[in-house]
Amino acid sequence: MWRIAAKVVTPAPDAQEDFGIANAVQNGNAAAGAGPQAGDGREALSRCEAKMPDVVMRTTLIVGYPGETETQFRTLLDFVAEQEFDHVGVFTYSHEEGTSAHGLDDDVPPRTKRARQSQLMSLQRKIVVRAQKRRVGDEVRLLVAETAARSSWRAVHAEQRVTR
Repeated sequence: MWRIAAKVVTPAPDAQEDFGIANAVQNGNAAAGAGPQAGDGREALSRCEAKMPDVVMRTTLIVGYPGETETQFRTLLDFVAEQEFDHVGVFTYSHEEGTSAHGLDDDVPPRTKRARQSQLMSLQRKIVVRAQKRRVGDEVRLLVAETAARSSWRAVHAEQRVTR
């Protein structure tokens, strides 16, 4: 079971949308209060991308949730590869008092959790490199909000051509 919180960032900073995608693998953990909602999440992401082709999507994932199987983790890998998020953070599950999952048996070994976290981040790095290569040559608008004292940046706003 994964709880995925996706952040949709559009070119206009005030036009952002946060929405949760629970259970990318369609088999939620009832003890954690999650149901099979992946279809809804995927559809929402697809609708968002269709309406805003330049949308930036980011999400945070938790791996090693109690009861998480290797098959479920592989399905999560497939989901991330399919979705190609622009930014992904991956955390390992840990018991936190006051959460609905605290009473569950933490049955995924720490080593497995770290390995899964590493696999997901490795996949995400590959996705980002491919996306960056597709952008080479694109003209983008750049807004510099602040400059460092030693920086050669002098513009507050500039048009920029993406190069290698």
